[in-house]
Amino acid sequence: MQLRILGPVQMNVHDEEVVIASTKVRGLLGVLAYRSNEPVSSSYLADALWDDDRPPNPPKTLQTYASRLRRALNESGFPAAVTNDNGAYRIAVESSNVDYKRFRILIRDGHQALGRSAHKRAAELFTTAVGLWRGPPLADVKTSWAQGLQDSLIMRDLLPAHCALFDAKLALGDVEFVMDRMPALLSGHPHDDGLAELWMRVLTIAHRSHEVEAFFRDHCQRLKANLDGVPSPKLIQAYQNSSKSNSTTDRPTRPLRVPPPPRDTPSFTGRAELLTRLDTLLLGPERAASVVALDGRPGVGKTALIRRWAHSRQSHFPDGMLHLDLNGYSHMSQIEPATVVSTFLDDLGVLPARVAKMGVDDRMALLRHTLTGRRSLIVLDNVRDSQHVRPLLAATGNCPVVITSRQRLTSVAVHDGAEHVTVPALTDDEAATLLQMRIGRRAVDEPEAVDELVALCDRLPLAIWIVGEHVAARPEVSVHDLAGELQHTRRLLDAGSHGDDDSPTLRSAFSWSYGALRPREREVFQRLGFLPGVRFSVEAAAAVSGLHRGDVDQPLDALVGAHLVEQERAGRFRMHDLLHRYATDRAQHDEPLAARDGATRRLLDWYVGTARNARHLLTVDPHEIPELPAAEPVEPLTFGSVEQAKRWFDLERSTVVALARRAATFGHHEAVWRLAACLHVPHDYDLPELLEIHELGRASAALLGEQRAVGGCLSNKGTTYGRLDDNVHAGECFEQAYESFKAAGDTYGQAVSQHNLGAVRLRLGHPLEAIMWHRQALDAFAATGDEWAIANVRRWRGDDCRELYRLDEANEYYRDSLELSRKLADHRGQGATLSRLAQLNLDTGRPDLAISTGREGVDAHDRIGDRGGVADILCLMALAHGELNAHGEAVAAAGEAAQIYAEMRNTTRQAHALEILGNAQAAAGEHHHAAEAWTAAAEVLGAQEDTRANDLRARAAQVVECEVPVPRSDATLPAPPKITAAPDSRTSAREDR
Repeated sequence: MQLRILGPVQMNVHDEEVVIASTKVRGLLGVLAYRSNEPVSSSYLADALWDDDRPPNPPKTLQTYASRLRRALNESGFPAAVTNDNGAYRIAVESSNVDYKRFRILIRDGHQALGRSAHKRAAELFTTAVGLWRGPPLADVKTSWAQGLQDSLIMRDLLPAHCALFDAKLALGDVEFVMDRMPALLSGHPHDDGLAELWMRVLTIAHRSHEVEAFFRDHCQRLKANLDGVPSPKLIQAYQNSSKSNSTTDRPTRPLRVPPPPRDTPSFTGRAELLTRLDTLLLGPERAASVVALDGRPGVGKTALIRRWAHSRQSHFPDGMLHLDLNGYSHMSQIEPATVVSTFLDDLGVLPARVAKMGVDDRMALLRHTLTGRRSLIVLDNVRDSQHVRPLLAATGNCPVVITSRQRLTSVAVHDGAEHVTVPALTDDEAATLLQMRIGRRAVDEPEAVDELVALCDRLPLAIWIVGEHVAARPEVSVHDLAGELQHTRRLLDAGSHGDDDSPTLRSAFSWSYGALRPREREVFQRLGFLPGVRFSVEAAAAVSGLHRGDVDQPLDALVGAHLVEQERAGRFRMHDLLHRYATDRAQHDEPLAARDGATRRLLDWYVGTARNARHLLTVDPHEIPELPAAEPVEPLTFGSVEQAKRWFDLERSTVVALARRAATFGHHEAVWRLAACLHVPHDYDLPELLEIHELGRASAALLGEQRAVGGCLSNKGTTYGRLDDNVHAGECFEQAYESFKAAGDTYGQAVSQHNLGAVRLRLGHPLEAIMWHRQALDAFAATGDEWAIANVRRWRGDDCRELYRLDEANEYYRDSLELSRKLADHRGQGATLSRLAQLNLDTGRPDLAISTGREGVDAHDRIGDRGGVADILCLMALAHGELNAHGEAVAAAGEAAQIYAEMRNTTRQAHALEILGNAQAAAGEHHHAAEAWTAAAEVLGAQEDTRANDLRARAAQVVECEVPVPRSDATLPAPPKITAAPDSRTSAREDR
């Protein structure tokens, strides 16, 4: 089964061509096959299939052609499908079934074989690859687009493939093959400098160097006459080298030296897996690679690793090791390939006077010839990029080569078959051991301080070594104090500079990588320093950089390749802490004040806009947070589903929190309260932190005189106190919110405050007062027709009735609330009401119904990411499972709830869940586990509730001593949390849980 586009377009099934009579349909097949498995827009297809002869309605015509193509595919049984998604066509087909894709795979495999010096296999692969070409690609398509593509693919793919084939054949000594094939190529491409250079090399190898001068002269004349051009400097250099004496392949007259291995790295630790990996790749007759490229971020220990490996594997290389630092990232000038070759020849003992008379190519040929048959290792350390090192690989013979670079050397992998190995940071244990080697006993005496320093250093060996020197130079100061000093200042970047002038620092190491970037890449890197955290999206990077989304991909790719940024997943990146600090310092030093302010404002505008868009999907509250007028155009994210919006908040929450703090510090108060309001929607993560942010929002709104915003932030703050079961402070917040809304003349906000105050009174044990507040709120909302608010209040009216044991009436209120929430597609409201119904079923002796209702509630809370709501219902379900003697299910539910509460730092509820867990384990006969759970609950409570904590400890001791279940305490769920959040429709996200 083959789609053939390297020539006339054909579809072959079982080696027989399937006739497609229409030229345009064949053309459509060819274009889609060229872009197989990716969407191709209608406009692209129109440009490919027509020039001036376009039909009146190209999209309609394309639909007709696509339909005919689908029919041909179906009737022939060819395993491919053509789809259309919003006007973009796509053919889904196995890559091996398209001759062009198969060609690319063969070329890749050929280069990898060439890199392993498997020249015979490489020649076979290249021969198969070039044999797939039957003529110009897509020869049926006669448009200017097709002509351009044909020229491009021939120059980009076919000619390099022929050259690679010739290189493999020359390495095998098959000069006749190359001499036979090249004239036809030269005739077809008489102006190609690359072919001309190769032909002059072939003439030299074939001892026909006397023909080089005439060929070069004719080639130059053709360039001048036909293109008004001149030969490239590389071609001129090749001519000069070919014109010199060919005696460079003679062996040196004196015995060769055995160069020693590189100096070993002191205080080396760990890296066992990497050392073994290098053994696998480079040692033995069946080594997996002949070129290995070690890459990694600055200071990660690439040079130290290869020095240790080379030094400890000397016996495998009896003819010595050639190693050189090429200064790719250094304050010194980088060492060029010609100098490297001369240095290696000198290391091998070749007479310098003889080398001095040779051109670069002759020197490389001599080095390759000299190394042939020798068991040596080549180490090319600190390489700048692929262009820096590739010229040297042809001169290394069959010797294994190790390259180290801060840059991922993609070209070396593609064209020379190099095996990539990225060197990671040390493990925590390895890093601690390395630091202990330098500071000795002090590390043993202060292990926690050592852990702090390891984390601060990002486990980078260079950083750990520098910090070790810093600590060792201050023996009278505690390690803990030094760690604190380095943690809270930017001093770590410059630590280590107290000694010689050339003492390395992290700042200098990072600066070499930074200096290698292009201007746009430097600008993006330093503006990433304005981000408050080390994790970010490509869209946030575009916003802070002041670029369009599509313009930031290339700079980010370059930063990833330079190991200054890591890509964690599609569209998301991470900077290590030390590099982020360095980027921040560069931005503050290099960016003018106006640019810094602009970057900060763009970032705030983008995050506020995106958070508003996410919040819109996560709540059915019809009242939006007002837009923040953007100082410069930004492109906030939009979301197509609740899941996408929830996912964004999950990923970005810590950044939004940090931005709110920064905005408050620098006076961007309009952004502070908006970010705080948006954060209230997914409010079940870190509740104490959420209290802080809502207070920042309140303070900012107060400074602006925005009374509605003040009321909204206070309302959200009260909600959060309610989640922490701190009803006294919750009530104070709601009372203040009521006064703020009253001052603003906001009757709706006042009604929400009444609703919230009713919830607090109920939780404090005053149901009659709660009914009064809830009736007032319900009347106010009924007058406005706000069904979302009505559903919330009815839910609380059900709680009022349940507290007064009017259970039928409570059930009726809950059912009304649930019906309204379902009508509004309010999943949060549904989850909250189902939680109440589950509790009601448990109270009335129907645990089976409590479990089934609880499952519905868990599903509703899961849909909007309300983890606290999930945990509340899991506790109820654990109790219900216990009533049914399903103790395993009870243990699972209570354990999951305890974990969720712990992540939210909701200690009161965490202790409650742990108590239920212990009860379930005791009932199941798991006495020691029950004791552990109750003890953990007591520790979580701490000094908050000494009496309850002591009771839990006593029960734990009793159950271990007796190993029999003890009577469990009353473990019903605490009063339901307050639900409604920010009352102001324009200032805050209101919540109902």
